[in-house]
Amino acid sequence: MGPKKLAVAIRHAAFEDLGTFQSTRTASGYSTQYLDAGCDHLNPASNADLLIVLGGPISANDEAYYPYLRHEIEFIDQRLSAGLPILGICLGAHAWQGDPHERLEASQADF
Repeated sequence: MGPKKLAVAIRHAAFEDLGTFQSTRTASGYSTQYLDAGCDHLNPASNADLLIVLGGPISANDEAYYPYLRHEIEFIDQRLSAGLPILGICLGAHAWQGDPHERLEASQADF
């Protein structure tokens, strides 16, 4: 087996984790590192083979209340532009739904 691939998961609530996805990622040869949104710098995610953006009890439109979201969304947009893989779950999927003014509210869609 070759070297492990790195999956970095950004979480927005301490109780969020990969749940059942964890065993799938491990079986696929990934190690997982968690970054806490608003606390940890996103630099470790720059070299990740896979970025996973988890959900949380906020909206992607709540930048006024959670200023770190702007940087996180810019980071996601840069990865998308570079063609790097991202898995967005709930809030994580909403965070990269195009123009910030058109982002979905958590109550508008289920991912």
